[in-house]
Amino acid sequence: MENYIITSVDTAIEEIKNGNIIIIVDDEDRENEGDFFIPAQIVKPEHINFMARVGGGLVCISINYERFYALELEVPIENTSKFSTPFGYPIDYKDVKTGTSAYERALTARMICDETKGKEDFIRPGHLYTLCSRKGGVLERAGHTEASVDLSKFANFYPAGVICEIMDDDGNMASMSKLIEIAKKFNFKIITIRDLIAYRFKKERIIQKIFEKNVKTEYGEFKLYAYKDIYNKIHYVLEKPTSEKIKFVRVHRRSILADELLIIDDINYGKKKRALEIISKNGGAFIYLDVDDNLNEKDKVFRNYGIGAQIIRDLGYEKIIVITPNPLNYKGIEGFGIEILDFVF
Repeated sequence: MENYIITSVDTAIEEIKNGNIIIIVDDEDRENEGDFFIPAQIVKPEHINFMARVGGGLVCISINYERFYALELEVPIENTSKFSTPFGYPIDYKDVKTGTSAYERALTARMICDETKGKEDFIRPGHLYTLCSRKGGVLERAGHTEASVDLSKFANFYPAGVICEIMDDDGNMASMSKLIEIAKKFNFKIITIRDLIAYRFKKERIIQKIFEKNVKTEYGEFKLYAYKDIYNKIHYVLEKPTSEKIKFVRVHRRSILADELLIIDDINYGKKKRALEIISKNGGAFIYLDVDDNLNEKDKVFRNYGIGAQIIRDLGYEKIIVITPNPLNYKGIEGFGIEILDFVF
Protein backbone atom coordinates (compact mmCIF):
# COMPACT_ATOMS: atom_id res chain seq x y z
CA MET A 1 0.00 0.00 0.00
CA GLU A 2 1.26 3.47 -0.91
CA ASN A 3 1.75 5.94 1.91
CA TYR A 4 2.10 9.68 1.65
CA ILE A 5 5.90 9.75 1.54
CA ILE A 6 7.09 6.47 -0.01
CA THR A 7 5.05 6.42 -3.16
CA SER A 8 4.27 4.32 -6.22
CA VAL A 9 6.11 4.73 -9.49
CA ASP A 10 3.00 6.09 -11.20
CA THR A 11 2.57 8.78 -8.53
CA ALA A 12 6.27 9.64 -8.72
CA ILE A 13 5.97 10.07 -12.49
CA GLU A 14 3.10 12.52 -12.01
CA GLU A 15 5.20 14.48 -9.50
CA ILE A 16 8.02 14.65 -12.02
CA LYS A 17 5.68 15.77 -14.81
CA ASN A 18 4.57 18.59 -12.52
CA GLY A 19 8.16 19.75 -12.19
CA ASN A 20 8.69 18.56 -8.62
CA ILE A 21 11.88 17.13 -7.13
CA ILE A 22 11.58 13.60 -5.75
CA ILE A 23 13.94 11.45 -3.67
CA ILE A 24 15.25 8.15 -5.05
CA VAL A 25 16.53 5.56 -2.55
CA ASP A 26 18.40 2.34 -3.27
CA ASP A 27 18.77 -0.90 -1.33
CA GLU A 28 20.39 -1.12 2.10
CA ASP A 29 22.76 -3.77 0.72
CA ARG A 30 23.98 -1.37 -1.93
CA GLU A 31 24.89 2.31 -1.36
CA ASN A 32 21.92 2.70 1.01
CA GLU A 33 21.49 6.38 0.18
CA GLY A 34 18.94 8.83 -1.14
CA ASP A 35 19.37 11.28 -4.01
CA PHE A 36 17.37 14.34 -4.98
CA PHE A 37 16.27 14.05 -8.61
CA ILE A 38 14.66 16.12 -11.32
CA PRO A 39 14.73 15.62 -15.12
CA ALA A 40 17.62 17.52 -16.68
CA GLN A 41 15.39 18.93 -19.42
CA ILE A 42 13.43 21.04 -16.90
CA VAL A 43 16.08 21.74 -14.27
CA LYS A 44 16.22 25.36 -13.05
CA PRO A 45 18.88 27.28 -11.12
CA GLU A 46 16.77 27.06 -7.96
CA HIS A 47 16.78 23.26 -8.22
CA ILE A 48 20.58 23.16 -8.43
CA ASN A 49 20.89 25.62 -5.55
CA PHE A 50 18.48 23.60 -3.40
CA MET A 51 20.28 20.31 -4.10
CA ALA A 52 23.69 21.77 -3.31
CA ARG A 53 22.55 23.46 -0.10
CA VAL A 54 20.14 20.89 1.32
CA GLY A 55 21.56 17.71 -0.24
CA GLY A 56 25.22 18.56 0.20
CA GLY A 57 26.51 15.83 -2.12
CA LEU A 58 27.78 16.00 -5.69
CA VAL A 59 25.38 17.55 -8.20
CA CYS A 60 25.60 15.30 -11.27
CA ILE A 61 23.78 14.69 -14.52
CA SER A 62 22.88 11.12 -15.47
CA ILE A 63 22.88 10.76 -19.25
CA ASN A 64 21.50 8.00 -21.47
CA TYR A 65 24.15 5.74 -22.91
CA GLU A 66 23.89 6.92 -26.54
CA ARG A 67 24.12 10.63 -25.73
CA PHE A 68 26.98 10.11 -23.27
CA TYR A 69 29.11 8.45 -25.94
CA ALA A 70 28.01 10.87 -28.66
CA LEU A 71 29.48 13.66 -26.53
CA GLU A 72 32.63 11.53 -25.97
CA LEU A 73 32.47 11.88 -22.19
CA GLU A 74 34.04 8.54 -21.29
CA VAL A 75 37.18 8.71 -19.15
CA PRO A 76 39.92 6.37 -20.48
CA ILE A 77 40.81 4.77 -17.15
CA GLU A 78 39.70 1.57 -15.43
CA ASN A 79 36.64 2.03 -13.21
CA THR A 80 37.52 0.50 -9.84
CA SER A 81 34.78 2.16 -7.73
CA LYS A 82 32.88 -0.17 -5.40
CA PHE A 83 29.56 0.10 -7.26
CA SER A 84 31.04 0.88 -10.71
CA THR A 85 29.75 4.46 -10.54
CA PRO A 86 29.98 5.46 -14.22
CA PHE A 87 31.58 8.92 -14.06
CA GLY A 88 32.54 10.76 -17.23
CA TYR A 89 34.29 14.07 -17.81
CA PRO A 90 32.75 17.03 -15.95
CA ILE A 91 31.67 19.65 -18.49
CA ASP A 92 30.30 23.18 -18.96
CA TYR A 93 28.24 24.59 -21.79
CA LYS A 94 30.36 26.88 -23.97
CA ASP A 95 28.41 30.09 -23.15
CA VAL A 96 29.03 30.07 -19.38
CA LYS A 97 31.44 32.37 -17.58
CA THR A 98 32.91 30.17 -14.83
CA GLY A 99 30.43 27.28 -14.98
CA THR A 100 30.12 27.13 -11.20
CA SER A 101 26.89 29.00 -10.53
CA ALA A 102 23.55 27.28 -10.19
CA TYR A 103 22.35 29.17 -13.25
CA GLU A 104 25.28 27.91 -15.35
CA ARG A 105 25.08 24.31 -14.19
CA ALA A 106 21.34 24.25 -14.92
CA LEU A 107 22.05 25.68 -18.39
CA THR A 108 24.69 23.02 -19.05
CA ALA A 109 22.28 20.27 -18.00
CA ARG A 110 19.53 21.54 -20.30
CA MET A 111 21.94 21.90 -23.23
CA ILE A 112 23.04 18.27 -22.81
CA CYS A 113 19.39 17.40 -23.52
CA ASP A 114 19.51 19.34 -26.78
CA GLU A 115 20.79 16.90 -29.38
CA THR A 116 21.52 19.74 -31.82
CA LYS A 117 24.49 20.46 -29.52
CA GLY A 118 27.62 18.43 -30.18
CA LYS A 119 30.80 17.76 -28.24
CA GLU A 120 32.29 21.02 -29.56
CA ASP A 121 29.58 22.95 -27.67
CA PHE A 122 30.87 21.84 -24.28
CA ILE A 123 34.02 22.73 -22.34
CA ARG A 124 35.98 20.10 -20.44
CA PRO A 125 36.87 19.82 -17.67
CA GLY A 126 33.89 21.73 -16.33
CA HIS A 127 31.71 21.94 -13.25
CA LEU A 128 28.81 19.56 -13.90
CA TYR A 129 29.73 15.95 -13.19
CA THR A 130 28.48 13.49 -15.80
CA LEU A 131 27.32 9.89 -15.33
CA CYS A 132 26.58 7.28 -17.99
CA SER A 133 23.45 5.17 -17.61
CA ARG A 134 23.55 1.54 -18.72
CA LYS A 135 21.49 0.74 -21.82
CA GLY A 136 19.11 -1.46 -19.86
CA GLY A 137 18.52 1.13 -17.13
CA VAL A 138 17.66 -0.25 -13.68
CA LEU A 139 17.13 -3.70 -15.19
CA GLU A 140 20.87 -3.76 -15.90
CA ARG A 141 22.24 -1.76 -12.96
CA ALA A 142 20.18 -0.86 -9.88
CA GLY A 143 21.72 2.59 -9.39
CA HIS A 144 20.51 6.17 -8.98
CA THR A 145 22.09 6.96 -12.35
CA GLU A 146 19.87 4.48 -14.19
CA ALA A 147 16.80 5.26 -12.08
CA SER A 148 16.96 8.97 -12.90
CA VAL A 149 17.27 8.30 -16.64
CA ASP A 150 14.42 5.75 -16.58
CA LEU A 151 12.13 8.08 -14.62
CA SER A 152 12.86 11.02 -16.93
CA LYS A 153 11.93 8.87 -19.91
CA PHE A 154 8.73 7.56 -18.28
CA ALA A 155 7.68 11.16 -17.56
CA ASN A 156 8.17 11.98 -21.28
CA PHE A 157 11.27 14.09 -20.76
CA TYR A 158 14.67 13.68 -22.35
CA PRO A 159 16.38 10.61 -20.78
CA ALA A 160 18.77 12.47 -18.51
CA GLY A 161 18.41 13.46 -14.86
CA VAL A 162 20.06 15.81 -12.40
CA ILE A 163 20.77 14.06 -9.10
CA CYS A 164 22.49 14.90 -5.82
CA GLU A 165 23.27 12.67 -2.83
CA ILE A 166 21.61 13.70 0.42
CA MET A 167 23.86 14.07 3.45
CA ASP A 168 22.96 14.43 7.11
CA ASP A 169 24.00 17.40 9.23
CA ASP A 170 26.97 15.43 10.57
CA GLY A 171 28.35 14.80 7.08
CA ASN A 172 27.33 11.14 6.85
CA MET A 173 24.84 9.94 4.26
CA ALA A 174 21.27 10.56 5.38
CA SER A 175 19.47 7.57 6.90
CA MET A 176 16.01 6.51 5.75
CA SER A 177 14.44 8.20 8.76
CA LYS A 178 16.27 11.43 7.88
CA LEU A 179 15.17 11.15 4.24
CA ILE A 180 11.56 10.81 5.37
CA GLU A 181 12.00 13.85 7.61
CA ILE A 182 13.36 15.88 4.66
CA ALA A 183 10.58 14.64 2.39
CA LYS A 184 7.92 15.73 4.88
CA LYS A 185 9.55 19.11 5.40
CA PHE A 186 9.65 19.94 1.67
CA ASN A 187 6.57 17.95 0.62
CA PHE A 188 8.62 15.59 -1.59
CA LYS A 189 7.80 12.01 -2.52
CA ILE A 190 10.22 9.10 -2.10
CA ILE A 191 10.54 6.24 -4.57
CA THR A 192 12.65 3.11 -4.20
CA ILE A 193 14.78 1.70 -7.01
CA ARG A 194 13.45 -1.76 -6.15
CA ASP A 195 9.89 -0.56 -6.87
CA LEU A 196 11.07 0.95 -10.15
CA ILE A 197 12.62 -2.38 -11.18
CA ALA A 198 9.37 -4.19 -10.34
CA TYR A 199 7.44 -1.58 -12.34
CA ARG A 200 9.58 -2.17 -15.42
CA PHE A 201 9.32 -5.94 -15.08
CA LYS A 202 5.53 -5.59 -15.15
CA LYS A 203 5.39 -3.06 -17.98
CA GLU A 204 8.09 -4.35 -20.33
CA ARG A 205 8.73 -7.68 -22.00
CA ILE A 206 12.27 -8.76 -21.15
CA ILE A 207 12.18 -12.34 -22.43
CA GLN A 208 11.82 -13.96 -25.86
CA LYS A 209 11.16 -17.61 -26.65
CA ILE A 210 13.90 -18.78 -29.01
CA PHE A 211 13.50 -22.56 -29.09
CA GLU A 212 11.05 -25.39 -28.44
CA LYS A 213 10.92 -29.15 -28.98
CA ASN A 214 9.50 -32.35 -27.49
CA VAL A 215 11.92 -34.24 -25.24
CA LYS A 216 12.03 -37.45 -23.20
CA THR A 217 13.36 -37.40 -19.64
CA GLU A 218 13.52 -39.86 -16.77
CA TYR A 219 10.32 -38.19 -15.54
CA GLY A 220 8.48 -38.71 -18.82
CA GLU A 221 7.85 -36.66 -21.94
CA PHE A 222 7.95 -32.87 -21.75
CA LYS A 223 8.02 -29.85 -24.00
CA LEU A 224 11.36 -28.02 -23.77
CA TYR A 225 11.48 -24.24 -24.30
CA ALA A 226 14.42 -21.85 -24.25
CA TYR A 227 14.01 -18.15 -23.44
CA LYS A 228 16.58 -15.39 -23.91
CA ASP A 229 16.42 -12.31 -21.69
CA ILE A 230 17.74 -8.77 -22.13
CA TYR A 231 20.85 -9.71 -20.12
CA ASN A 232 21.69 -12.35 -22.78
CA LYS A 233 21.02 -15.18 -20.32
CA ILE A 234 19.28 -18.33 -21.54
CA HIS A 235 16.55 -19.90 -19.39
CA TYR A 236 14.90 -23.28 -19.95
CA VAL A 237 11.42 -24.62 -19.28
CA LEU A 238 10.26 -28.24 -19.07
CA GLU A 239 6.49 -28.19 -19.48
CA LYS A 240 4.11 -31.08 -18.95
CA PRO A 241 1.00 -29.92 -20.86
CA THR A 242 -2.32 -30.33 -19.09
CA SER A 243 -5.89 -29.23 -19.72
CA GLU A 244 -6.28 -28.34 -16.05
CA LYS A 245 -6.67 -24.60 -15.43
CA ILE A 246 -4.51 -24.73 -12.30
CA LYS A 247 -0.84 -25.42 -13.09
CA PHE A 248 2.00 -26.59 -10.85
CA VAL A 249 5.11 -24.43 -11.23
CA ARG A 250 8.66 -24.58 -9.93
CA VAL A 251 11.02 -21.64 -10.54
CA HIS A 252 14.47 -23.13 -10.03
CA ARG A 253 17.76 -21.23 -10.02
CA ARG A 254 20.74 -22.93 -11.67
CA SER A 255 22.93 -24.90 -9.29
CA ILE A 256 26.20 -26.34 -10.57
CA LEU A 257 26.44 -28.86 -7.72
CA ALA A 258 22.91 -30.21 -8.07
CA ASP A 259 22.20 -29.76 -11.76
CA GLU A 260 25.53 -30.35 -13.47
CA LEU A 261 27.62 -32.38 -11.03
CA LEU A 262 24.49 -34.25 -9.83
CA ILE A 263 25.53 -34.21 -6.17
CA ILE A 264 22.49 -35.82 -4.59
CA ASP A 265 23.04 -34.50 -1.05
CA ASP A 266 22.95 -30.89 -2.30
CA ILE A 267 19.65 -29.32 -1.16
CA ASN A 268 18.86 -28.10 -4.69
CA TYR A 269 19.06 -31.64 -6.08
CA GLY A 270 16.20 -32.68 -3.82
CA LYS A 271 14.17 -29.60 -4.74
CA LYS A 272 14.59 -30.29 -8.46
CA LYS A 273 13.74 -33.98 -8.12
CA ARG A 274 10.64 -33.32 -6.00
CA ALA A 275 9.39 -30.61 -8.36
CA LEU A 276 9.77 -32.73 -11.50
CA GLU A 277 7.98 -35.63 -9.83
CA ILE A 278 5.01 -33.41 -8.97
CA ILE A 279 4.91 -31.77 -12.42
CA SER A 280 5.20 -35.06 -14.30
CA LYS A 281 2.19 -36.37 -12.39
CA ASN A 282 -0.02 -33.24 -12.35
CA GLY A 283 1.13 -31.11 -15.28
CA GLY A 284 2.73 -27.68 -15.23
CA ALA A 285 6.20 -26.24 -15.73
CA PHE A 286 9.71 -26.51 -14.31
CA ILE A 287 11.42 -23.16 -15.01
CA TYR A 288 15.22 -23.28 -14.90
CA LEU A 289 16.82 -19.84 -14.55
CA ASP A 290 20.41 -18.83 -15.21
CA VAL A 291 21.08 -15.64 -13.23
CA ASP A 292 24.24 -13.52 -13.11
CA ASP A 293 26.52 -14.76 -10.33
CA ASN A 294 27.90 -11.24 -9.87
CA LEU A 295 24.59 -10.07 -8.36
CA ASN A 296 24.11 -10.05 -4.58
CA GLU A 297 21.62 -12.56 -3.17
CA LYS A 298 18.73 -10.09 -2.89
CA ASP A 299 19.14 -8.97 -6.50
CA LYS A 300 19.33 -12.60 -7.66
CA VAL A 301 16.03 -13.35 -5.95
CA PHE A 302 14.48 -10.20 -7.36
CA ARG A 303 15.62 -10.90 -10.91
CA ASN A 304 14.42 -14.52 -10.62
CA TYR A 305 11.07 -13.13 -9.56
CA GLY A 306 10.67 -10.83 -12.58
CA ILE A 307 11.98 -13.21 -15.23
CA GLY A 308 10.14 -16.18 -13.78
CA ALA A 309 6.87 -14.25 -13.67
CA GLN A 310 7.19 -13.19 -17.30
CA ILE A 311 7.88 -16.78 -18.39
CA ILE A 312 4.84 -18.00 -16.43
CA ARG A 313 2.66 -15.42 -18.20
CA ASP A 314 4.14 -16.34 -21.58
CA LEU A 315 3.13 -19.96 -20.94
CA GLY A 316 -0.42 -18.70 -20.54
CA TYR A 317 -0.70 -19.63 -16.86
CA GLU A 318 -3.03 -17.52 -14.71
CA LYS A 319 -3.70 -19.76 -11.69
CA ILE A 320 -0.79 -21.68 -10.24
CA ILE A 321 0.36 -23.82 -7.33
CA VAL A 322 3.99 -23.05 -6.59
CA ILE A 323 6.41 -25.83 -5.65
CA THR A 324 8.68 -24.14 -3.12
CA PRO A 325 9.69 -24.21 0.56
CA ASN A 326 10.00 -20.37 0.48
CA PRO A 327 6.55 -18.79 -0.16
CA LEU A 328 7.76 -15.29 0.79
CA ASN A 329 9.81 -15.08 -2.45
CA TYR A 330 6.53 -14.83 -4.38
CA LYS A 331 4.93 -11.96 -2.47
CA GLY A 332 3.31 -9.47 -4.86
CA ILE A 333 3.36 -11.67 -7.96
CA GLU A 334 -0.33 -10.91 -8.51
CA GLY A 335 0.83 -7.68 -10.10
CA PHE A 336 1.87 -9.78 -13.11
CA GLY A 337 -1.65 -11.14 -13.54
CA ILE A 338 -0.83 -14.45 -11.83
CA GLU A 339 -2.90 -15.88 -8.98
CA ILE A 340 -1.15 -18.22 -6.54
CA LEU A 341 -3.64 -20.67 -5.07
CA ASP A 342 -1.26 -22.64 -2.86
CA PHE A 343 2.34 -23.60 -2.05
CA VAL A 344 3.51 -27.19 -1.89
CA PHE A 345 6.77 -29.05 -1.50
